[in-house]
Amino acid sequence: MIEVREFFGAFRGAGKGKTVISNLPELPCEEALLLNLNPSLFTFIGGNVYISQMTLLINDGNAMRLWPISESIYGELTSLFTFIGL
Repeated sequence: MIEVREFFGAFRGAGKGKTVISNLPELPCEEALLLNLNPSLFTFIGGNVYISQMTLLINDGNAMRLWPISESIYGELTSLFTFIGL
């Protein structure tokens, strides 16, 4: 998971299928969930970002390692991008 603070600019790839961003297999999201945070592949805090011209791929259809939070709830990646304004 990547956290970026106060970024002003563009996050631009070379085009669909040419720039591919994917998660690591079994991405550990437990720490964020235990801190009551939304596990996100990218979190932008503050700033002003423009994102374009890329493909996002979730490996094997599973964004993270599954682990039980309780008997009926399992941890999961809640978003690919989170934007938090300050």
